Amino acid sequence: MGGVLNISDFDKKIITHEASFKTFIISGPGGQNLHKSSTGADLTWDFASSNISPFLRSKILESLEKKNLNETTKFQFKSQVHRSLDLNKKEAYKKLFEFLDKLLFVPKKRIATKPSYSSKQKKINAKKIKGEIKKNRQKINY
Repeated sequence: MGGVLNISDFDKKIITHEASFKTFIISGPGGQNLHKSSTGADLTWDFASSNISPFLRSKILESLEKKNLNETTKFQFKSQVHRSLDLNKKEAYKKLFEFLDKLLFVPKKRIATKPSYSSKQKKINAKKIKGEIKKNRQKINY
């Protein structure tokens, strides 16, 4: 069984309530207003003290251990793409949930297949043709 383990809406609500934001002044083009107002969003979510469901917690811990990230308990995402703080907050949440989706992704198990009868026959015929070509290269014995 493979695929993405979906995070429930209940767990998403818990994460959005537990996450904290810091704002910062973003850099880049945008004019004078951009450089005097704090519109960048820095989202921090502490996984260790979270109240998410035990099932999701165990899956995240398991995935972190597989990827040798078991030291990590705080996840931090920055966004300074947009000129408004609200859109940057939404972007940071989007980054967090995409990260969790990637973390919880389980690749589909590969099923080994056997070659078909016709592919075996084609392989044998190709070998016979190659053998005939090589045989025709030899000196003729009278």
